[in-house]
Amino acid sequence: VAFFAVHLNEEKLMAWLKQKVEQTASQLKASSVNVSSGAYAATYVKSSKATRSSLKDYCRYAAGLVSSYLSEDLTAKLHEEYGIAAVPEKLDTPSDEPSAKRAKMDDDADGSVTDYRIYNTPHPAAGKKVVKMTAAQKKLGKADKSGMKSLSSFFGKGKK
Repeated sequence: VAFFAVHLNEEKLMAWLKQKVEQTASQLKASSVNVSSGAYAATYVKSSKATRSSLKDYCRYAAGLVSSYLSEDLTAKLHEEYGIAAVPEKLDTPSDEPSAKRAKMDDDADGSVTDYRIYNTPHPAAGKKVVKMTAAQKKLGKADKSGMKSLSSFFGKGKK
């Protein structure tokens, strides 16, 4: 078995990637794909004059498509080639900092301050839900139960 090694030529790689980006951009333009930064509904019809995108916009969009298949370092080089600024990723970690909003306070006539946060806390009895019984359920509740076995007696431990 022979060992075959290849040396990566970055200039040729970047030229090939640039060619792929330009091919993708021309195909996007031919397909009239919207590459603007805003969102729009597919059923909304706008005048074609307002939606004109430049070749640079199509190249930026195509570079984003092509870079989704590349490693991070090649993506950075490709974006640098087209002058696309790197977008920092947002972290979805909750912050330990308190909210920037201030508590709603109101000055009374005597100078005391009212804290309205107490009105937003649930009442301890609010956790219990009131079950509304239908007329049939109320009638069954009032029925004479003497001489009836409870339902749980049928599921008790069996005799051995």
